[in-house]
Amino acid sequence: MNNETHGHEVLHLMMAIGKPLPRMHLKMCMEYYFGHQALYITCRDPEGLTADGLIDAFTERGRIQLTDAGYLPVQGATCHHSGEACHHHHHH
Repeated sequence: MNNETHGHEVLHLMMAIGKPLPRMHLKMCMEYYFGHQALYITCRDPEGLTADGLIDAFTERGRIQLTDAGYLPVQGATCHHSGEACHHHHHH
């Protein structure tokens, strides 16, 4: 049985860590927090992605960026839950 984790949780984790993470370190953090068999769900990937798949998809979609030091979340890529309603744009 796979654990299903929403992809945004990974972005929140990266923001909480607050420093660039090489892919190996990022995957280690994801496995530590979400489990080795976790599948990551996004609006576009309801069937779930592996850690590598999510990293690739988020990089491609501009949610995270690869710097010389490692991966960083892109500011404004996640929805911030303030008092305002959060509008998700679903592309089908």
